[in-house]
Amino acid sequence: MNQKVSIIIPVYNVEKYLSQCLDSVLEQTFTDLDILVIDDGSTDRSGSICDEYAAKESRIRVFHTENKGLSAARNYGLDRCNGDYIAFLDSDDWLENRAIELLVESILSEDADIAVCGHYVEWEDYSEVGSVPDAPRISTGNAIVNEYLHGLGIGVQVWNKLYRSNIFYRIRFPEHRLYEDIATTYKFLETANRLVRVPELLVHYRMRKSSIGKTHSLKNLTDCWISCHERYEALINVYGNCRVELVSSCMYAIGRFWIWYYGCSKEWAAETVIGEMQKFAREYRDDIKRNHSYSRSVKIACFITRFSNPVFFYILYYANLLCRQVRRLGERKMYI
Repeated sequence: MNQKVSIIIPVYNVEKYLSQCLDSVLEQTFTDLDILVIDDGSTDRSGSICDEYAAKESRIRVFHTENKGLSAARNYGLDRCNGDYIAFLDSDDWLENRAIELLVESILSEDADIAVCGHYVEWEDYSEVGSVPDAPRISTGNAIVNEYLHGLGIGVQVWNKLYRSNIFYRIRFPEHRLYEDIATTYKFLETANRLVRVPELLVHYRMRKSSIGKTHSLKNLTDCWISCHERYEALINVYGNCRVELVSSCMYAIGRFWIWYYGCSKEWAAETVIGEMQKFAREYRDDIKRNHSYSRSVKIACFITRFSNPVFFYILYYANLLCRQVRRLGERKMYI
């Protein structure tokens, strides 16, 4: 198997988890690896740990950069990698030891451009199955993006996939933005001619309290909307049969913004983005009310965009906190 795989690992302040991540890569049964570790301006011992591993392992190349975020670190790696295939791994996650071997074998056997696998979600005190790729095993052409939007086991994550390097010829991650996977994965999939699913759980995704999806800053909420809306605008005319899925993801971002907005520090004026969200919700309001394919949460999100005065944001924010507290108490009683 005369193929090389580049694994791009952005690192930022993960000294507690970094060794497990790097060890899992070095223990891969597929050994022809180009391991690019980008220390994104870490302020803890992460940078030193990277250097210690590179001193002992020639396949590891370490780059120390100023802190510019995950997207910039991934782009930095893309500009310097030399593999026939490319994988991404977050520095607090880890791989099963046959992960790369199985993904490469699947791409070669099916002449595919992308291979996607299943993953575990690793909570602090337990593990659970995050996803397992569904049938069909092979997808081609427009069916790849269709199945991605319909939730058929492909997933929005970049780290559960192996890519032919030419996928990234013209595509980079949006820098200074969160939810970069939403903004880019569909572009990678559109570029691919064939995708193969590997029905094994090969990646361990660590869920931490500081994970982006559990953070509610104004930037986080706004970037989620921007990425979902960009994807909607890019795909709606070609994949009109996926309208419900594209609109629903935008309404999810809108609902999340409305619920958490009052509790965010207002580091910049949000009137423009609020106006964009209201315009989008008005455009689809009648369709969402009539179409039973939309979930109840989407219908609620569409309704609450009518109200955007400070008092309403205040009420909605604290009502959400109260509901969450009641739900947590109820869950606790189930285990008493």
